[in-house]
Amino acid sequence: MAARVRPAGEGDIDAVAALLHEKMNRRIPAETWRLLLDYPWRPEASERGWLVEDAGRIVGFMGTIYSDRQTAAGTRRFCDLSSWYLMADYRGTGVGDELLRSGMAKPDVTYQTMTARRATGRKIRALGFSVLDATRSLFRPGHPGDDRGGSQFGNGTGKGVGSGGARENGAGDLKLIRDPAEIRKRLSAAERQMLDDHHALDIHHAVIEPGGPDGAGPARLADAQNPPDEAARRFGGGGGGTWLVWQRKLKGDAVAYHEVLHASNADFLSAHAAEIAALVTVGEKAVLAIDTRMMNAGDDPGEVETIPLPRWYRSPDVAPRDVDHLYSEVLLLDQKLP
Repeated sequence: MAARVRPAGEGDIDAVAALLHEKMNRRIPAETWRLLLDYPWRPEASERGWLVEDAGRIVGFMGTIYSDRQTAAGTRRFCDLSSWYLMADYRGTGVGDELLRSGMAKPDVTYQTMTARRATGRKIRALGFSVLDATRSLFRPGHPGDDRGGSQFGNGTGKGVGSGGARENGAGDLKLIRDPAEIRKRLSAAERQMLDDHHALDIHHAVIEPGGPDGAGPARLADAQNPPDEAARRFGGGGGGTWLVWQRKLKGDAVAYHEVLHASNADFLSAHAAEIAALVTVGEKAVLAIDTRMMNAGDDPGEVETIPLPRWYRSPDVAPRDVDHLYSEVLLLDQKLP
């Protein structure tokens, strides 16, 4: 065997998608696997993953899903590592480790993987990765931190921002806004781009803000003419509200996990998690699941659950809280987080 590792290009998309469909997971259609190499936000000039080729035949692949993100340290490039696969005949030859190292070789990139198996975790720890999170907080309707219960707030199971059923709900001091146009008006320009990047994916969006005495909300998160400083709003404490993005998937005993993918104001989410759960997880057996890094010490932690497979990351300067679940393999393949 004369296998070699090289970056994947546009001409490799169909062959890689067929390999992953046939060898890695047949339940995922080949056209869905294609998204790992041809995703809508791919930065120009970035490779489409790395592959192993032997005599013109593709026998292995690892996805590298890049995105440019706003963080507390400024704009940074992220890479979500995905779908590390090598055909059995090539395992144990060293080419798999070469494939893994090739996919994470850029020193200025923040790498993350949310689906690494335990054996992979041991390998990437040796390559400088750290555990991003190993636990999450669960909040259920009627959690002690929410004194209103969950059943009165209606059915919140509509699909993401592009679907019908836009609505606004109030719960005590908080207001849930699901109307797509109203959400968009409250976002900064950078957040609107994030919204558009994820438009076709099966995820959910809302803005949660203080309701105010008249139920209208005291202020928008962002104004079209006078948007606030995004970093100051995002990292400036628990007031003001948050744009919340989450995924709904059934886990375990048919419990609907509303797993937080992104919160523009994690302090607000942490301070009001139980109340937000009462607005979001309604009409079904459900929990709001928040990774521990998004929670603040001293706030109600809810029920702390161990994540079956830890999240991992490696970064030169990005704080753990700035690493979320957007722009990822899990969303492109419509899979559930472990």
